Amino acid sequence: MDFRLPENCLMPICSDWPDICGDEFICKEQYFDLGPICLSSCQFNPSLYCDSLFFELGIRFPLSLERVVVSRRAEFLAGRYLAKQMLLKEGSDDLKDVEVIIGPDRRPVWPNGVLGSITHSQNIAACVMAHLPSANYYLGIDVEKILTLETCQEIENSIVTSDEIMYMKNIGFSNEVDLTLIFSAKESIFKALYPLVGEYFGFEEANLVKIDRERQILYFALSPFLIEKSGIKKILNCQFSIQGEMIMTLIFDKVDT
Repeated sequence: MDFRLPENCLMPICSDWPDICGDEFICKEQYFDLGPICLSSCQFNPSLYCDSLFFELGIRFPLSLERVVVSRRAEFLAGRYLAKQMLLKEGSDDLKDVEVIIGPDRRPVWPNGVLGSITHSQNIAACVMAHLPSANYYLGIDVEKILTLETCQEIENSIVTSDEIMYMKNIGFSNEVDLTLIFSAKESIFKALYPLVGEYFGFEEANLVKIDRERQILYFALSPFLIEKSGIKKILNCQFSIQGEMIMTLIFDKVDT
């Protein structure tokens, strides 16, 4: 698919909260029309979160959130707020009162005829959406703060193979950026393919085979298991954008016919 992540789709993290959102929980909303898909992002201030914001922003408070920490409630609200705004902006009248609820598998449930994905990290949330059938297309997005060296050392063996590490070392990024990029890309792949596969799968089922730093694209080959379950035989193209301390990855395409 011919589209490119905007250069300003992420805002660098700022430790001075008053300079970010003032007295608003959500601020700096951005909307991008990327042709086949639309992307929105925002910053949010977890320190200003309270449960009443769900009512104020027109989002139903799920009972499952009663047992989670405040920071999780804040990021959930920011992501669902963006999803609601995109449905209002891009949807028909039939979608104006529709919410993206939590499914039995803990994944977002989108309305029929809508393909979407939500992500949040630190004080940033993003949502991507398209009016396309989920049986014919796949779409996934992820945002991550660049991992610390200590975290990289702890999780490296569960995220990447030795071949993937060698691919990344030839590109010239730091080890922390390398691992965060692959981690985020595989998160996007999981979000995109899970609706097609219908069951959980590990990071080992998608392997990095090529990188185009200039075009900011990572290329992944799928395992025989994912090829059979998803019906996708081609190499997956995952776009990425590095902005400040944040990384965004996005995958979108049509299922093989």
